[in-house]
This record gives sequence, structure tokens and C-alpha cells, in this order.
Amino acid sequence: MKNLKAKTTEWLDEQRLHTRWVDARMATVRTAQEAQSAMTGDISPGGMQLALVGDRAPKLGHQMAIDVAFEEELVKFWGHVVYALPKTWGLLVGVRFNQQPASVQNFLFHRYVNQAVSH
Repeated sequence: MKNLKAKTTEWLDEQRLHTRWVDARMATVRTAQEAQSAMTGDISPGGMQLALVGDRAPKLGHQMAIDVAFEEELVKFWGHVVYALPKTWGLLVGVRFNQQPASVQNFLFHRYVNQAVSH
């Protein structure tokens, strides 16, 4: 059995391939059909969860372009939909990045890992 780390307030799930942190960021999601405003719910080097307003669920496996505002930088990357859960206000969508964007890894390191080491 693998060793599990205790959860912290910002660490959502020890069973995932990548550690995820709660981080709300404004985003724009673009599919072949439309562009939608979104908010990140959590983020990791491998993917993120997005909250989308509306009822048009992206199809599983479909590609989407995602623009996320990280501090003073707008980061653009691609991912594919791994789940879409309907909610009363819209959708929770899980996205796995096609590549692990260096800008996301750098942001997470400086925001969370580096801060934890310096405290």
C-alpha cells in the first residue's frame, strides 16, 4: 500500500497523479462551438477543474483551448475534457492538459511549494 500524505486545506486529493491546489482564477474556455467564461476550482501540473456557467456541456475527450489569468500573465494552453458534471448553476468540467505547461508548473511552485519551504 502506498504512503498517503495528510490533506491540508489546499490539497484536495492524495489519490491523484498530481497534487492539486484550490486556486480560483478567471479563465476563458474555447471549443469549436463557442467561447465561455470560467473560473478555475483547482489546478495541478497535469490538469484543472473549471466551473462553467451555462448548460452546454463539452463532450468527453474533446479538445479545448483555455486562457487563465495567472498573476500578471495570461497563460494559454490546450487540454481535453475528462468529465463534465451538471450543477444547478452550470457545469464542473475536468480538463487534462495535453502537455504540462511550464508556466503552470512555475506558478504552482512559486505560489505553493516555495512558500511552504520558506515558512
